[in-house]
Amino acid sequence: MSTESELTAADGTPLLVRDWSPEGAKAPRCLLLIVHGVGEHCGRYQHIAAALTEEGYAVRAFDHRGHGLSGGLRGHVDGFHHYSGDLNLVLNDWRAKHGEEIPCFLLGHSMGGLVVLHFLGQHQDAKVAGAVLSNPCLELAVQAPRLKVAAGKILSRLLPTLRLDNELDTSRLTRDLNAVEAYEKDPLVHRKISTRWYTSLVAAMEHVNSSGIDSSLPTLWLVGGSDSICAPSGSRRFAGQQNSSHTTLREWPDALHEVHNGPDKGEYLAALRAWLSAQCREASP
Repeated sequence: MSTESELTAADGTPLLVRDWSPEGAKAPRCLLLIVHGVGEHCGRYQHIAAALTEEGYAVRAFDHRGHGLSGGLRGHVDGFHHYSGDLNLVLNDWRAKHGEEIPCFLLGHSMGGLVVLHFLGQHQDAKVAGAVLSNPCLELAVQAPRLKVAAGKILSRLLPTLRLDNELDTSRLTRDLNAVEAYEKDPLVHRKISTRWYTSLVAAMEHVNSSGIDSSLPTLWLVGGSDSICAPSGSRRFAGQQNSSHTTLREWPDALHEVHNGPDKGEYLAALRAWLSAQCREASP
């Protein structure tokens, strides 16, 4: 079971927050803060949270602005600094309630992975113990035509809130047809992206790929090798630039974009649990 609360971002945008806590009064082993991808919402990670709370972890997630039950225009953001600021708010709120001594880890999927990396670059004093990157959006598998990119930049300046269909082929998410159907029928999922969102995404990818993060930060990369949305090569390249003794990359060659919702989800969860257990031991005082 999860509990819901609401936080208010610096610009007044309300953010829906979900918390899953381990049973009993004992303090959690650590916190995992989940950062979801574009068009979806944090409720889609219920199964991950349930598996982790059984082992004594606390899990928190939130709906991005413009997503799920949070405020804001669907599929729109003025810049990724808003996403990073919201993440910082949600993380600090948890620490204020539970204390600074409990290790905190981040898990970002797809656009959420890019948000996590952007956050880590912008908030190097955040005292995050490690990060899990699940098919992060570091490189698009299909590049937009130059004319379309140029038009997008112009529209981003003139009509920043103009929203278009994201043109997502849902069969590219996972090979599990039941999961695809659930995604398509989910009333909190949306298919809109604004022109400003798109140019902000491109700018964030360029910034993160050029600036990187602290190479000594422990990272776990969970990658679907057949992802045709976020190119796996982006994850391989970025992970290869990190300190190898602090970097773990697990790739499923036949898996698509959502490994955690596909045939390999059991192995995905096992890899996540094993890594978190080891890192919690290292990070605990």
